[in-house]
Amino acid sequence: MKKFTEWYFKTQTFLIVVFFAIVVAAIFFQVVNRTILKIPLRWPEELARYLIVWITFLASVAALRRGAMIGIDLITAKFTGVSQVCLKVFQNVVIIIFAAVIAWNCSVIVSMQIETEQLSPALQLNMAVPYSAILVWGVLTVVELVIDTILQVKTHTRSNAAQAR
Repeated sequence: MKKFTEWYFKTQTFLIVVFFAIVVAAIFFQVVNRTILKIPLRWPEELARYLIVWITFLASVAALRRGAMIGIDLITAKFTGVSQVCLKVFQNVVIIIFAAVIAWNCSVIVSMQIETEQLSPALQLNMAVPYSAILVWGVLTVVELVIDTILQVKTHTRSNAAQAR
């Protein structure tokens, strides 16, 4: 399991970096074509826009994993021990439900996009691809928070067992 999670983390980070590099290259290409060659193109801007959407959702999952999401720990800081773990688990459950609802609704939208074959204006890309970023975010968020919840409970149980000895 540890090897899989390491591979998963590295793959996610790699995708974010590659997508960002493609965004920079596409925007640079568009600026050169528009200003120097006087040939305005629409597809680099659209490609950059869709990749930025993917970067945003993938990076938010990575930030969630690292605990770097903006949050108010004013309430959780007042609790210790079991009550703090219970509050963290409750928080995770609420976010899991939210992400699952978003993922479910987005899966309906993505399946409609696949059926209707709606294409983006410049790239002629099926619109299911950009919309699926939200679906992937929802699924990955649920997975991350389930793992975090299990680790919270295990860590607290182990620390209680060590204190009892």
